[in-house]
Amino acid sequence: MTAYIPYVGFMLTQYPGLKIGLIGFPYVPAYVKQKEAYSGAFPGIARDEYSGDLGSGYFLEFFGEYKARVSWGELGIFGAWTSLQTAGKVDARFFQVGFVAPDQDFELRFNRNHYTFGVSFSAGF
Repeated sequence: MTAYIPYVGFMLTQYPGLKIGLIGFPYVPAYVKQKEAYSGAFPGIARDEYSGDLGSGYFLEFFGEYKARVSWGELGIFGAWTSLQTAGKVDARFFQVGFVAPDQDFELRFNRNHYTFGVSFSAGF
């Protein structure tokens, strides 16, 4: 799948060490193309091909970070939540040796949610 993710957003920085932000976009243009070959239910090799434009969906990301000064440097925590969804009609073609199935269309949805959490530290010398 190839997706192009435009985004707009904002970030708020509060002294001494708080940062939070939100970015996203209500439209995610994407294209999917897949070819798969396997040994089918009948003797011989079968092949599937899927392709299509996924023209609806969204991208959204929320992130935050907090850093505090300690005697030896800085210590912090951070986290992010990312959500990507896109959907559209996909053309499917199925081939079997000696047999070609009629083309079929179906709705394909791609959903991805990703969470990131961690700690950071820095030491000054």
